[in-house]
Amino acid sequence: MQPDFGFFEVDVWGNYVGTGVSGARGCTMGGVVKVGDITQPYLVANELISARLAQLLALPVPPGVVAQVDAGEYAYVSLRFGKKGARPPPTIPKHLVSDNPHMAAGIIAFDCWIANTDRHDGNLAYSRDYVGIQLFDHGHALLGAEPGLGTERLLRYADHRPVVSSCLAPHVTMSQPFLPWAERIGSVHDDIIRDLVASGAACGLTGDEANEAAEFLIKRKSRILDLLRSAKQDLPEITDWT
Repeated sequence: MQPDFGFFEVDVWGNYVGTGVSGARGCTMGGVVKVGDITQPYLVANELISARLAQLLALPVPPGVVAQVDAGEYAYVSLRFGKKGARPPPTIPKHLVSDNPHMAAGIIAFDCWIANTDRHDGNLAYSRDYVGIQLFDHGHALLGAEPGLGTERLLRYADHRPVVSSCLAPHVTMSQPFLPWAERIGSVHDDIIRDLVASGAACGLTGDEANEAAEFLIKRKSRILDLLRSAKQDLPEITDWT
């Protein structure tokens, strides 16, 4: 697999910023911004928490930051990837799974953990001759997209219901690649999860919503394999679960 950091490009080079030996310079890079508002109150927190968790797991998510726009609203800005920002060609899920079974399993396991029901070929980039894997657009994960119903959504999945709504799932044929990802997810320390969710709380979540999101992730992280095993209808080609 090619490294994901090879697909971000500097748009404009600026002046040197100091006299240090590292030769640091200012630059401008393109980004993609999503602004949260009263119609999408969980958007920024969902994006921030999901991206930070994915990075902890070494999944290829574009780097991103939270910013404030002129109206004082929070926004999530992720680096634009691809050649000069050109939109990648449509992802062929079957190619991604066959070429990168380990990473495909990681994406599915991660989406299951964060209750992401919106993984399709439009928010997953991969091409054999253009761009390495990038996954993005997690605004509908965790607390979801409906104002005021974030805690209700988490409670709906808190009974350990599986979430394997992924364009990759029908093409996966082996259970083994999920094992290291389940271990990796389960090893994320509870305090790290709470701290990451707290950063999301600063972007518009209520205290109750933040607490519920943290507890959801903590309780769910140790059950990833069980959840995947129980999602046989979504992973129909896997017959070697033990």
